[in-house]
Amino acid sequence: MNDTILLIMKFFLQTDGSVFVTTINRTMVSWLGVILAWEHILKRLPVGTHSWDQFRTPEEIISTLFASRLCVDCWITGLIKKSCTIIIFVFPTDGCITKLVHGMGYNPVTNSWHWINSTDVNFAIHAVKKNERDIHKY
Repeated sequence: MNDTILLIMKFFLQTDGSVFVTTINRTMVSWLGVILAWEHILKRLPVGTHSWDQFRTPEEIISTLFASRLCVDCWITGLIKKSCTIIIFVFPTDGCITKLVHGMGYNPVTNSWHWINSTDVNFAIHAVKKNERDIHKY
């Protein structure tokens, strides 16, 4: 999960709007289960589908969504496949308050997802955007 994507989503979200994020946690359990088991041993996913260093913890996503400044650091470089001078744009934006963090479990037999208490592998976050003067109430 790329932090720039989270920040751009938040920038365009209206006040009191909800954002939902589901992703894989950066833990040893997720590396063993997702990358080692699903990609290398079971061959259910192509090797290289996931990159463990790009996984984010719930705390990192919450912190990114809560931040009240958006900095886009030449994010278009990856899209045009050319090197460019570092350009930093800073936009004021309101932060998001986390409403829910929940673990997600996958059952390969029934091909279905369900809520679980553990966020060690997959998790979901629901956050709501608040304006800067209201964010300090939380």
